[in-house]
Amino acid sequence: AKKPGAILIVTAPTVEVTRDDVEGVVKKVGFKDTVIIHPPIGGSLVEGKETAFIRILDLVDPAVKKVPRSVNIIGPTFSTFNWRADVYELTRMLAGIGVTVNCVYTAGATIGQIKNAAQAELNLCIYPYDSGVRVAREMEKRFDIPYMADIIPIGFGNSAAWMEQIAGFFKIDAGPYLKETMANAFEFISSNMVF
Repeated sequence: AKKPGAILIVTAPTVEVTRDDVEGVVKKVGFKDTVIIHPPIGGSLVEGKETAFIRILDLVDPAVKKVPRSVNIIGPTFSTFNWRADVYELTRMLAGIGVTVNCVYTAGATIGQIKNAAQAELNLCIYPYDSGVRVAREMEKRFDIPYMADIIPIGFGNSAAWMEQIAGFFKIDAGPYLKETMANAFEFISSNMVF
């Protein structure tokens, strides 16, 4: 049988109360890439996500070489509304200025992408009001990856400001791309709206 790329164990409140020796069992099994996530008892969903994000960082290889003009998108989870469409559109927009997405941390990411997350030159928290900022701070400490979390790319104005901020970090002129994209968007809107 094929071995998994990693094993993620999320303990239940009962295990936390009874203090079962999950770590001891994992050590006895001896599988290297095992992450144990102890969600906070009585904590919120956001606290649980942040705890999981940080624990999963144990899988990341700190020795990987940086990929120029690459980012990690931080924050999407399978419980995040419309995350696939957001990631698709933001990836498309970033590609328009020559920036590649290294890893979507964590929804949709493969174990290989998570292990190589330290290759990115910048982390982008796209849902900072929900989760992702704590893990971005931790990644900055562990892997020297700065992060941006102050502009949420929703709407024309914020999306353009978000792109300009990223372009500024990478010293890219996003002006031509943004001008063309905005013109296309407004043309699409005006041709499909009936007043």
